[in-house]
Amino acid sequence: MHSTYIACILIFLFSGVAQAGSIYSSDEIIPEADTLRFDEAMALGLENNYGILLAKTDAEVAGTNYDYAKYSFFPEVEANGRRTWTRENLTQRFSEQTDSTEGIVVREIPNARSNQLAYSVDATWRVFDGLGMFIAYDRLESLRDMSDLNVRMTVENTAASIAELYHLAVAEQTVLEVLENNVQLSQERRDIAYYKYEVGRSSKQEYLQAQVQVNADSSAVLDQVARLRTVKVDLNNLLARDPQANFYVTSTIDLDSLPPLDNLRNTLVSENPSYQRALHMQEVADFEKKAVRAERYPTLDLIASYSHTESESQGFFRGTASDGFTYGAQISLPVFRRFDIRRREVVADLNIRSARLQTEQLEQELLSQLQNAWIDYLNNRSLLALERKNLELARENAAIALDRYKLGNATALESREAQVNAVEAESRLISAIFDTKMAEISLKRISGTILR
Repeated sequence: MHSTYIACILIFLFSGVAQAGSIYSSDEIIPEADTLRFDEAMALGLENNYGILLAKTDAEVAGTNYDYAKYSFFPEVEANGRRTWTRENLTQRFSEQTDSTEGIVVREIPNARSNQLAYSVDATWRVFDGLGMFIAYDRLESLRDMSDLNVRMTVENTAASIAELYHLAVAEQTVLEVLENNVQLSQERRDIAYYKYEVGRSSKQEYLQAQVQVNADSSAVLDQVARLRTVKVDLNNLLARDPQANFYVTSTIDLDSLPPLDNLRNTLVSENPSYQRALHMQEVADFEKKAVRAERYPTLDLIASYSHTESESQGFFRGTASDGFTYGAQISLPVFRRFDIRRREVVADLNIRSARLQTEQLEQELLSQLQNAWIDYLNNRSLLALERKNLELARENAAIALDRYKLGNATALESREAQVNAVEAESRLISAIFDTKMAEISLKRISGTILR
């Protein structure tokens, strides 16, 4: 009887006969698509991401303002012209004196016409304003550098987000493969339970319980497919692609080696764009104070002008014309402005102090984030080594339990428990790899080396 039972089992295993309960594979649920490599995703994101494009546009504005700021040292030249025609009823009174009498002569000209022409070219050149022009120029340079840092900060944050989502897709895809393999094992155990029931070696309840477990594992696959699709939609959004665009990702997460923590701390201070931007904010605040202080000094302008005017009219005074040059210098000295300059200097000092405190606060926060990420990184590396060993043991235990179940030396519950333990061990290993990669990405982002 025992040999007959074993023969039935072997016939089933080699023939691949399936009894109730099927599961859609991921290939049936997700259409065929090309594989999107990590470097391709990063290149697409850095080229097409809307946040990066907007930041670059802002940087171009700041760069344009700085490039044209050098022309503020040039003189201003303005040309003006005016031509007018007039019609009016004109009454003119003249004094007329003879040898014996003096009288008034009145002359009326209806609809008298007159016209005027005037044009001029005026030039003004400010040669001294307490160095305010140079301070404004340096301030625009600092603002341009800040805009470039904003672009870099946006690029690095986007790169970190792409790396996180891509590797999350890898992790979710790997989990999906684990769950699909788990369904196959559950189907195999269900088929064994069915044939055991057919030959009378087990109850129908054991077979039905195995079918319930197949359905539960199939449901887990469907849920995992939905999670993977959601991650792909989010990644497509970062890459500025069609949200429905399907793709596969690589099957492994590669871990990089990192320098010691002290090196990362030094790199943070010199490379982190957020910290560098805060330092430029201090410079801008200092320029604001210098610009206010420059208003205490006199301003000296050189002026030159050429003008021409002419007019014609009906009546006694028939017309006039003039043209000529005017040149000279103009100086302005602030005497009393109701302490407005002093008020703005005090406010500028407060802004400088605020910018310095914000820089120190940001440095403290970044160093704390770096320290926490380093702790997570080391902890996840240790967990990773432990989970790899646990997975080897769990897989071996699951294989032994399934073989014993085939031979009737183990119960369905023991086989199922060993199978669940193996799936959980694989899930924990995938999670440990992913968490290690996230800590690695975080360390690179904080230290300003994410694009290296």
